[in-house]
Amino acid sequence: MALVVLPNLVPLGLAVPMDVFGPKPDLDRPLPNWDLAPYETYLVGAAGPSGTLGDWMAMRDVRPPESLSEADTVIVPGMGDPMAAVAPELLAQIGAAGRRGARMVSICTGAFALAQAGVLAGRRATTHWMFSRLLQERYPDVRVIDHHLYIDDGQVLTSGGVMSGMDLCMHILRRDLGSERANRTARILVFPPHRDGGQSQFVMHAWPSDTRGLGNTLDWMRENLDRTLTLDDVAAHAHMSVRSLSRKFREVTGSTVVTWLSEQRIERAKQMLETSDLTVGRIAERVGFGTHEAFRLQFARQVGATPTAYRATFRTGFQTAAPPR
Repeated sequence: MALVVLPNLVPLGLAVPMDVFGPKPDLDRPLPNWDLAPYETYLVGAAGPSGTLGDWMAMRDVRPPESLSEADTVIVPGMGDPMAAVAPELLAQIGAAGRRGARMVSICTGAFALAQAGVLAGRRATTHWMFSRLLQERYPDVRVIDHHLYIDDGQVLTSGGVMSGMDLCMHILRRDLGSERANRTARILVFPPHRDGGQSQFVMHAWPSDTRGLGNTLDWMRENLDRTLTLDDVAAHAHMSVRSLSRKFREVTGSTVVTWLSEQRIERAKQMLETSDLTVGRIAERVGFGTHEAFRLQFARQVGATPTAYRATFRTGFQTAAPPR
């Protein structure tokens, strides 16, 4: 199992797989006793002029790029700058490993290196939510899946952020060695033994920086999320035809009116789940969903978790003073 050291390396992205796939205490014997590591892991990289790798620490025992030819699994951690130049000889070896059938794994923005090496062409992949649009624009032959914790596309596996890289590594450990080993490792690391890759990265949707004359209408829509707003209603408020509104709305938000409204309703619901003691049913009403079931289904589709599970994870400590009405 080769861990690739890229320029401008994110240190935690390298530490996560080293920890998950490294040796662990034997819980059946008194400490200190350690199992042998289930994988042979080693670092691979291209040294810079100063003989160091990355820009955050000097590393020893780093093998040259051609060592990737020996690896059955290649893990590429993220870079602080996803567009940072990668040594051509390293990219060539990453691409060669993918073509010969090695399992290829990226953590966070490491997906950019896999894409540059041609490994992601025609495949589903994810990366950190801040860079997913950039990945799609720069590599249109990649099927970028926004906001997922991780994607298992068979030979190629990619994670969203650095910490969802932990979820992906646990998924690989479970797939290779079974649930018992994965659960034991999770217990040692004090980490959930399994989170489904389809869960959302829990992203806050950014407000468009250039509303191009739609600012008042966007504000009005957000102020009236509890109402049933039709396309005709929104067009009338914007003083446009439905056709003109639809075109300009997509230019401004990158989305349709219906999709954007649904996203805003879910964002408002997330805030209420985090900070209020309102029941899920009451929240559904306040954000404009006709039924509790419709809200639950749409929330799970967008967020990847139920409203109840989201509240349990992100509740900010609001203390209930009285039963909700």
